Amino acid sequence: MLSGTLPSEWSSMTHMSTLALHSNSKPSGTLPPEWSTMSHLVALYIAGTNISGALPSSWNNMTSMLDLVLHSNPMLSGTLPPEWSSMTNVWRLHIFETNISGTLPSSWGNMTNMLYLQLHTNPMLSGTLPQEWSSMSQMIILYIFGANISGTLPSSWSSMIMMSNFQLCPNPMLSGTLPREWSRMSRLRALTICGTSIVGSLQPEWSSMSMLMTLNIFGTNISGTLPSTWSSMTSMTALRLFSNPCLSGSLPPEWSSMSQLRVLYIYATNVSGTIC
Repeated sequence: MLSGTLPSEWSSMTHMSTLALHSNSKPSGTLPPEWSTMSHLVALYIAGTNISGALPSSWNNMTSMLDLVLHSNPMLSGTLPPEWSSMTNVWRLHIFETNISGTLPSSWGNMTNMLYLQLHTNPMLSGTLPQEWSSMSQMIILYIFGANISGTLPSSWSSMIMMSNFQLCPNPMLSGTLPREWSRMSRLRALTICGTSIVGSLQPEWSSMSMLMTLNIFGTNISGTLPSTWSSMTSMTALRLFSNPCLSGSLPPEWSSMSQLRVLYIYATNVSGTIC
């Protein structure tokens, strides 16, 4: 295994394109701000280490960066640098299982080539979901769970029409309603919104999410009835709507068209009726 600290002197390697130091548990110290001179670096992997300290804001000069993986570094702290918004070519950014705190930078909305963004299991991460991130219209996977996010679900995120997998569970301070506009995310295959303070009703318009295979909306304050229009979600294999005590009404007969359904949880609710 590698040991010691990351040498700031490596900043002279200005032609470096790929640097992989992941799954080496011995490296410690901090991320060198001086590495910002590695302007040709397109891929950097530093995961599963003892690296500590903050994310260098000076790395915003790494404008060639495409793939930045910094997850599973539990001693990594500080905040998400707003300055990184200048790394507009990044398509994958993984910063999860760390001690990062602060808020989600609204300026990251400039990172319009982002496809895979994972910021989960950062319990000190707070603030709201930035409206500005709606410009990340190419996003495919977005994980922001196991955090302390508050505020509401931005209706403007309906522009993320390429989204396939979206997870926001749990974020107990997250409130507001389920945006009707998210029905535009017609390519969604998995959506999880649980352990929140979300209220309002299940949106009938979400029936346009015809490619959805897994939908988890549980542990919320959702009320109202089960939308019969969801019968058009014929790709659904797992639907979990349990632990929503204010959810009422009856089981829609129209849901019989969900012939691919394998898992259906609607317990700990106030839904009634018979099963035919």
